[in-house]
Amino acid sequence: MEINPTFYHRLLARPTVIITTRFRNNKTNAAPFSFITPISFKPPYIGFACDSRHDTWRNINYNKEWVINIVSEKIFDKLKFLAKKYPYGVSELEQAGLEESESKVVKVNRIRQAICYIECQLNRFFNIGDHIFVVGKVVCCDINKIYWDKENKAIDVKKAKPFFHVSNEVFAYRAKPIRVELKVEEEKKSEPEGESK
Repeated sequence: MEINPTFYHRLLARPTVIITTRFRNNKTNAAPFSFITPISFKPPYIGFACDSRHDTWRNINYNKEWVINIVSEKIFDKLKFLAKKYPYGVSELEQAGLEESESKVVKVNRIRQAICYIECQLNRFFNIGDHIFVVGKVVCCDINKIYWDKENKAIDVKKAKPFFHVSNEVFAYRAKPIRVELKVEEEKKSEPEGESK
């Protein structure tokens, strides 16, 4: 079945995060995003796509910092407050009844109820189509240790229960972790024909 190319994103279940930024009145703005992707390991860069009309971009363009808050299904019911449009300067966190805490490097506050945090500083941005692609340098990563999988050295998906955006008001959650061996063993180098030790 062929679908309209503009609906391509509805074929992707995308991890949903909450990005916090700081208004000029020092209150904290918060909005859900799923158009987000890692870009580079060294240096550590991460990017996301944002509507240029959103307060998130307006704040980042002004103070060059933000926090990616990775959240669980525990605050899923708060999304409707975070996605709602409020007048500039009104904190969505206050409307949603979520608490803030100070970040370790950037001046933008985190969401206390989040699982882990990626603090970012603006590196560059690009106007692409109807969005701005924002690239940030990761300056601090922090995770609640109960959600850290020591064996795999990664977030424990089973405990964290992150959720994914599919389309409009449709989300998915409770992903099941599955281990897949992706490393391919190098073929043993055979001695050139006619040679012997």
